[in-house]
Order: sequence, then C-alpha cells, then structure tokens
Amino acid sequence: MKIIIQAAGYGTRLLKELKTLADNPLASVTKTGLGVAKALIPIQGKPIIQHQIEQLTKAEVPLNDIFIVTNKIFFPLFLSWAKKNGFPIENIINNGSSSNDQRLGSNRDILLVIKQKQLADDHDLLILAGDTLYPKLDLKKFLEGCQNVETGVISYYFEPDREIMKKRGNLIIKNQQLIDFVEKPLEAVSQFAFPSLNFLKAPAAKLLPNFLKEVPDLKINDGHGFFLQWLLKRGFKLKALQIPGRFDLGSIRDLKRANQEYQP
Repeated sequence: MKIIIQAAGYGTRLLKELKTLADNPLASVTKTGLGVAKALIPIQGKPIIQHQIEQLTKAEVPLNDIFIVTNKIFFPLFLSWAKKNGFPIENIINNGSSSNDQRLGSNRDILLVIKQKQLADDHDLLILAGDTLYPKLDLKKFLEGCQNVETGVISYYFEPDREIMKKRGNLIIKNQQLIDFVEKPLEAVSQFAFPSLNFLKAPAAKLLPNFLKEVPDLKINDGHGFFLQWLLKRGFKLKALQIPGRFDLGSIRDLKRANQEYQP
C-alpha cells in the first residue's frame, strides 16, 4: 500500500480572508497574491502535514511509502519542512502548476504521483487531503477495516449542520455500503459527509487514467469524489467506514477552532 497526501491547492478562500487583516498570521506559509500552503499551517504547534504523518507512522506506515504532491509555488516550503523533519525529500512531488488557474486537479495529481514514482499496478492506495485534520482517528483500525474489500473504502462522518452539507460530498450509505455520492448539492441529500479520506484497491486505482480520458473537463473531474462516483456508476462496490469527524481548514475560523479543539 502507498499513501498519497494531496497538498497542491492554493487556499484561495483562506487567502481572501488573510488579505483583510492588518497582519498576516500565516505569512510563513503564504505567497502574496498566489495562495496559502494549508498543509503547512501550524495547528497546536505543528504543521497539519506533521499531524498526518504522525497518524500514519503510528499506524505502522513506513515513511518511504508516503508521497506528498504539491505545486511549484509551495514545493520549496515542503522541501524545507521535509529536511527539518526527516521526511524523504524524493517523496515530495511538484506538479508544475504556479497558480490556481493552472491546477491539475485532485485526480490528475494522483495520477502524476503514480507515473512519476512508477507505482506498480498492484499497489493499493490510501488517499487523504493535506488540508484536513482527522481528530481521534485510529488509522490502524481504519486500515484493518480496509482489508478483504473488492474495490475500496470510503470514509464518512455525521455532519449535523445541513447547510454545511451543501459544501460537502453527500454520501448515501446502507449496510456499510456506499449507494450514491452527490458532490455539493443545492440542497443536502444526506448528513453523511466525505472527509477526503479513502482507500482504493489496485484494480480500481489503475482505472484512474480511463476516468480522466473519459471525463477530461476539470470542472467535472477535479475532486477525487468524481472518480469515486465514476467507479460507483460502473458497478464497483465501496465499503463505507465511519470516522469521528474532520477539521476542514479553509478559513480563519476553522483554524482557530482546530487550535482549540483538535485532539489527535
């Protein structure tokens, strides 16, 4: 199994908020006018990415099996972080984009890692968002739940606020099985939200090029959930496992809350 942490976003929504402040508290991870390296934002004294690496190593995942994909603008920041924290710098992949308008999209980032690092067709993948904290997640137990599945596993959590669900992937789940996936609906169709953490068996993961060839438009292939939808519509089964929740760190308010409430 290989792990891909997606950290190629530009944090444009957060950047807009920071521009309204007299002093930018995230100056060290901000490129003026370009974006914010959200995965490197410190929460409770350490970068988000460091919290994730600690969860992975606690689950006995070797560092050499973890890959981080970022963009050209923030690549040097991630290299600096890696050197300071003993993470293999060769496992940080630069996708070559230098603005949000040039982004490859989540699925093309994943495919870039697979191709650049020559990951074999028989490798299963664990994919997670670099700007998300997963509180109280027993990742080792989650990975144990990923064994003996045909296609893969999608995680979910219960979101009590239906307004928030309009900005989330809505999951329809029955008997621990994903029935449908609706990305950011106008009205919530579920209160089970997708926290951008999922596991794909090798036979499903290697279909990613087919999906991108069939659905080339970034507007409908950007988020990883679009690939999961595509698999579902082709009869692939995805097991659904509940996790305690998430901190999606897209605003200053989210960051303050995570600093106060996050528990590993």
